[in-house]
Amino acid sequence: MICRVLPEDKRNAVKIRPYQESDWKKLRDMYLECDEICMCIPSDYVDVWLRCMLDGHSVVAELKGKIVGHATVTPIGEEEASLCVYVRKGYRGRGIGTELVKFLIDRCREMGFRRIRIVTEKGNVKAINFFKKLGFRFIGAGYGYEMVLPLRT
Repeated sequence: MICRVLPEDKRNAVKIRPYQESDWKKLRDMYLECDEICMCIPSDYVDVWLRCMLDGHSVVAELKGKIVGHATVTPIGEEEASLCVYVRKGYRGRGIGTELVKFLIDRCREMGFRRIRIVTEKGNVKAINFFKKLGFRFIGAGYGYEMVLPLRT
């Protein structure tokens, strides 16, 4: 599935597509550039962390050959998947994260999951509001703010 997020013209269309092994270097570089120190992941651990993330189902957002976003779901048992999404600084606020997450919500439904779980930092109000808009509900707070999106009743 390819989805245009920036429909102004074809040259600026962002493609949402499944991750390919050939994306590794560009994806790794995006996380190493991360202004949030790779979402609290030390830079010398990015390779291991990213390989674990790619064990799930990953999609990327690509603009003119550059990876500008990534999202992945990793199964937690048979009924639940854990979601992680990141959009490169300078490309946020354009709907890229929303399209990445919607792509994976559809994929999780196809795979028969009952819910998707996310954990974000308690102080990350933008992320919390982003997930609320997509239908995620607060379920608890531990080391992070936990939310769940029910996929079926």
